[in-house]
Amino acid sequence: MNKRINKIENAISRLPATQRRLGSIERKYRLNDAIYNYMLEKRAEAKITKASNLPDYVIVEPAQMQGTGPISPNKKRNYLIALFLGLAAPFGYLLVRSSLNVKVETQDDIERLTEAPVLGKIMHNRYKTNNVMFEYPKSNIAESFRALRTNLDFYVSGGHKKVIMVTSSIEGEGKSFIAQNIAMSYAQLGRRTILLDFDMRKRKIFFDETAESKEGLSSYLINKVTLSEIIIKSPHENLDYIHAGVLPPNPTELMALDITERLLVQLRQNYDYIILDTTPLAQVTDAYLLINHADVKIVVARYNYSVKNILGMVMKDMKQKNIDHVCIVLNDNQFNRDQYGYGYGYTGKTEKRRRKNMIRKENAILHAVIRSKKL
Repeated sequence: MNKRINKIENAISRLPATQRRLGSIERKYRLNDAIYNYMLEKRAEAKITKASNLPDYVIVEPAQMQGTGPISPNKKRNYLIALFLGLAAPFGYLLVRSSLNVKVETQDDIERLTEAPVLGKIMHNRYKTNNVMFEYPKSNIAESFRALRTNLDFYVSGGHKKVIMVTSSIEGEGKSFIAQNIAMSYAQLGRRTILLDFDMRKRKIFFDETAESKEGLSSYLINKVTLSEIIIKSPHENLDYIHAGVLPPNPTELMALDITERLLVQLRQNYDYIILDTTPLAQVTDAYLLINHADVKIVVARYNYSVKNILGMVMKDMKQKNIDHVCIVLNDNQFNRDQYGYGYGYTGKTEKRRRKNMIRKENAILHAVIRSKKL
């Protein structure tokens, strides 16, 4: 075997080199040819597979360009809708709120309810006292009371002997506050003024609690005391007042007595202005007994408090009774509505504090003098 192998190797070594390279090239050619044919077969199979898979969608009509902008959203339409909603929502809310609101908000509400004139608009009292005309004479609210006093003088002319009745439709509208400061405003004008508390259903304190603890108007009406015994001096020299006294069980019957008329006749002889603080008209009938004795009848209405229907009913009732010289005063104006001119030339905070302290000292001296005279 070794001899045969050596013989073949010798024969091969004698073959030319070109023939050996040719055999190597032929082998590579056959290999590459086989691989190429295999790849062609696979590509043909892939094309057949792709052609056999049909899509689920069908193009009905080719897309065409319409305009240069987007189809949606429509900005112009959206802006118009937003503008409409922006205007409709607040106006709708105000309309519904106005239709459902039963309280007096503006002077227009008063003018729709009655033909009686509005003679004054009193500003909101931000002080801790009701006697603002005396303690804060240069404040804005004091100026509003002076404007009311001027309007009252123009409303009913003819002499200074006047009886002014102050009432309201319901409780809590500020009639006692208005009556007290109207009386003080006339006193500061140099007029002899007296304030009478004819509301004998609810006791109140005007100036001095200790002085008002004695007998009052109710005791006078039953002839228990004299007139001079129930008249009390106020902090101002030109202003006196009479408080209601002990609350009686029958205030209506007391005011219906002839002594009430005689009292007012006697007071007219000694005073220039008589201010009557009476009961609410819509709740009790006491005030109607004094209407014929008054030259001016002031009905107090309060912003965002007075009920339109009740106030309208009261004013309609007074019109049916042919009651003349009836006017309205709007109280508690917190937003300076329909009010101007109050605020010219007033002092600063330092001057206000100085004047307030001075007034307190004068009041203390005056009360001491009054107590010493009583002793």
